[in-house]
Amino acid sequence: MNISENKIYDLVYGDKPILELKEEAMQKKYSTYGTTVTFSPKVFIPLTTLCRDHCTYCTFVKSPTDGGVYLTVEEVLSIAEAGESAYCTEALFTLGDKPEDKWKEAKNFYVFDDKGNRWIDMTSGIFVTNAGHSNPYINEAMKNQIDSNLTFAYQYNTDVRNEFVEKLLEISPSHFDKVVLLNSGSEATD
Repeated sequence: MNISENKIYDLVYGDKPILELKEEAMQKKYSTYGTTVTFSPKVFIPLTTLCRDHCTYCTFVKSPTDGGVYLTVEEVLSIAEAGESAYCTEALFTLGDKPEDKWKEAKNFYVFDDKGNRWIDMTSGIFVTNAGHSNPYINEAMKNQIDSNLTFAYQYNTDVRNEFVEKLLEISPSHFDKVVLLNSGSEATD
């Protein structure tokens, strides 16, 4: 794909007012899916069984002494094909390395590796990708919140949380009249 940095920046940080952008996005969603809530089934493809992270949910990690290896192209394709046969429409890859060791700096939609090379952050799906790294508006809001109170469990109301919910309802379609704030998509599904 041949796209200029300026075009990428415009797409990520465009100057279209948020309500106009929201309305355009909602119209696109409704014209494509109607009012149906959708999800995207994903296949998880570990490119290696070696990993330095300690995720409690992981079932595939092995140390080098226990037979940890990098997967072959055939093994990766086999997992992808199994996902496709289960109607998965996206693939999530893991490299088994700690990103904080690889990516030394991040700014806007770029990450910089330990050699100073600049890469476009296309990890998609993680909050920071949507807002950009080191977003000054978000940084300032976070600093202000830390100075006030760091956090409360989601069961408790705070002024900031109430203000957020009110703004969210203002820009949401009129048939949305309730907001439930939870910790994760898993919690919301449960």
